Amino acid sequence: MIARHHPVWRLTDWGIMAGVGIIFRRTWKLGPLRLNFTQGGFSSWSLKIGRWSWNSRARAHRVDLPGPFSWKQDKR
Repeated sequence: MIARHHPVWRLTDWGIMAGVGIIFRRTWKLGPLRLNFTQGGFSSWSLKIGRWSWNSRARAHRVDLPGPFSWKQDKR
C-alpha cells in the first residue's frame, strides 16, 4: 500500500515541512560575523563582539545582560 501525503505536509529542499507553522532559520557563524538564512534564502547579517551585537534587518544594537536578559536599543 502506498502512503498518501497530505498536500500541506510536504518536504522542502531544506528538509522542513512547509505550511504547518514551522519556521526554518539557520545561522552561519564566521568569527564575529553571522549570516542568517530562512527557507527563502539569505535573510540578514549580524555582528557580535562580546556581549554587544548589531543586526542588519532590525538595525538595532543589543547587549546581553547576566542571566536570560538582554537590552535592545529602541528604534527612533
